[in-house]
Amino acid sequence: MTRTRILRAGVAVLLVACAAAIVARFAWVWCFAQIMEYDDEGYLLVAVQHLLDGRAPYGTIQVPYGPVYFAERWFLHDVLSVPATTDGVRWITAASWWSASLAVGACVACVRRSGLARWCWAAIATLGAAWMFRDLAFEPGHPQETFALVSALGLLGLAALEARGRAPLLAWCALAAALVLVKANVGVFCAAAALVVGVLDERWGAPRALRAGAIVVGALAPLALVEARLAEPWVLEFALTGALGAVALGAWSALRSAPAVFDARPRRLGTAVAVGACVLVAGLAFALARGATFAETFEALVLAPLRFARGFERAPPEHAFALAVNAAGAGLGAALGFGPAAWRARAERAGLGLLRCAFAAFVLAFVHQPFVLLAYAPGWTWLAIGGASARPRDASSRLCVGLAWFALFERLQAYPVAGTQASVGQFALVPLAVLAAAEACDTFASARASVARVARVAPAIVLVALGGALIRAERAMTRVHARGEPLGLPGAERVRTWHLHAVTMRWLAANLGAAPSTFVSVLGSNSLYAWSGKRPPTATLVSHAWGLVPPAEQEALAAALLAERDPRLVEHPGLLEPIDRAQPFLAFAEREFRVYARFGAYALACRRERTDPALVRCAWWCDDADLPERVCAAAAGRGGRWLACSFDGFAAPPSFARLQVVDVGARAVVAATGARDPAREALFVRADGEGAASNGRGERAFLWVPPVVAPAPGGLFALDLRDGSGALVDSLPIVERSSAR
Repeated sequence: MTRTRILRAGVAVLLVACAAAIVARFAWVWCFAQIMEYDDEGYLLVAVQHLLDGRAPYGTIQVPYGPVYFAERWFLHDVLSVPATTDGVRWITAASWWSASLAVGACVACVRRSGLARWCWAAIATLGAAWMFRDLAFEPGHPQETFALVSALGLLGLAALEARGRAPLLAWCALAAALVLVKANVGVFCAAAALVVGVLDERWGAPRALRAGAIVVGALAPLALVEARLAEPWVLEFALTGALGAVALGAWSALRSAPAVFDARPRRLGTAVAVGACVLVAGLAFALARGATFAETFEALVLAPLRFARGFERAPPEHAFALAVNAAGAGLGAALGFGPAAWRARAERAGLGLLRCAFAAFVLAFVHQPFVLLAYAPGWTWLAIGGASARPRDASSRLCVGLAWFALFERLQAYPVAGTQASVGQFALVPLAVLAAAEACDTFASARASVARVARVAPAIVLVALGGALIRAERAMTRVHARGEPLGLPGAERVRTWHLHAVTMRWLAANLGAAPSTFVSVLGSNSLYAWSGKRPPTATLVSHAWGLVPPAEQEALAAALLAERDPRLVEHPGLLEPIDRAQPFLAFAEREFRVYARFGAYALACRRERTDPALVRCAWWCDDADLPERVCAAAAGRGGRWLACSFDGFAAPPSFARLQVVDVGARAVVAATGARDPAREALFVRADGEGAASNGRGERAFLWVPPVVAPAPGGLFALDLRDGSGALVDSLPIVERSSAR
């Protein structure tokens, strides 16, 4: 090996290592710098805990996710002993994110010709995929990360087979089967993409009418999926942009000698179908071995998702002229695809290659804004395979056709909830754009000298730009992580969140943990079960969308909660929209429970006939009549108000030197022990009458606050505990108590 080749190999290894390190840091800091208030991760953590406890999936664990997801979680938590905790799930998410990003980069490397540019493009794909997977951090433990990992590995298998000149039909069938067992809809979308590509494969020899029919099916699929809600403007636009993209992609790629993506000869087709069937059988065998039945599995994986589509939706942000932009792109693609070959040749001479580069640049520039890609990319996706017919036997061109259809169909995940699905479902656009850019640069490298020089350095320029953007985003999130406050709850020691959320969750977890029995959160804050050490009253999983829980299960949940010795309820008005109080369980909660303490939007409720439970890990305003005589005497005649403080609920009694009453919204200190301003000086008194700022032990401690502090209605205050150096030890929420009615 010559010195030049050794140097190039070293540079290639360095590029891949740097990309891997950047993605690893990026994934970790995003996973541990925040925790979402809508608690999808808690919902799934409870479901996984039910599985680990031996409960049957789909029988007692009612979730619309497939056996592959449960098998993966069982292997990670039971076999590998990864803790089933808030932190443990985040480590898994970061590892899946990192692995999927590297697989996307390897996918590009497999089909590119040797050389240093090959590894530049692979590193670009790795970084771009990491951006697209960013939303996984918002819902750790969600099956979307399983989809991302399985899809990336499946596409890597396709690329590896293409690079060796072997038909990847087997990989397509295995990927579609595996995705069906992750989540039924994503598997169906993958199977549809594989079927359309297969029919359009000219080596199959399908009649022209059948190939045209495949394009029609691809165009009608988005409209059929959303048929029940086509009257809604965003749904109609979403479906039409997908349909336009399918028409243009089919017209350009199939009807004019498109490169074959796989060989569908009967013998190979039979082998591939058999492999897919084996994957399905293996997944179903796991579910059956864990106690599920075929009927329960069909109900959970097929029928329940259909109810979800009717019962819950989240529209993506509006984008101006999205339909017009897609119509223009699709019209151009259809005209070139269906028109004479001379039109395409003329378009190539007129700058279609530059338009292809612009599409690739658009995708890579907006990997961090998936809703922009969702709105504008479908009608122009055909550009990425625009030069495919020029080299029908090129592995890169063949893979691009499969990636384009996969991206177009998996985009449909964004209906009816355009959340994490909008970014993860479109990740195949990244390797597609990278391969399109690489092909364009190869074409321009043979142009005149000035253009060729730009084409040769383009990979390095793109890599530096994308890597720099990723590093800047990582540094910004690192600052968020540094400003955040450790949640400090069992199994959630590493994750950080904003101060108010941390204070609220610690208060809820402490009081729920101190209760003699279990609870239900009407918002679906299921992580509180792990943080408080409690188990749900039934196996029924609830979220903020109560309409998805059948009335019979709601009534069973109400009966189970009523049977508990002293149950609690965590109240909340709702996040995305007000909670539907007409649901059976919520009507029961209104009749049987009353709020006894509130902090911000969260409230604790107990049975109506019960006296107020003791509060822990918080403070509350109290009247002089509620104070011991010695405590009243400590500030007699000075006006002001008293706070009762409960330091119970800590693993060990907190040690502090100063107390500060803080306006949480303004983050301003309004009173403190030892304050320099006498008008703001507070007085800490224990129940035995001894004063001065000292270690508070037990709930019978009080803080006199001068008249300058006048809590406004709806205002949030906290009691900060600080040590001698001024460092924050903890914060106690100052809650609003409600008397028994």
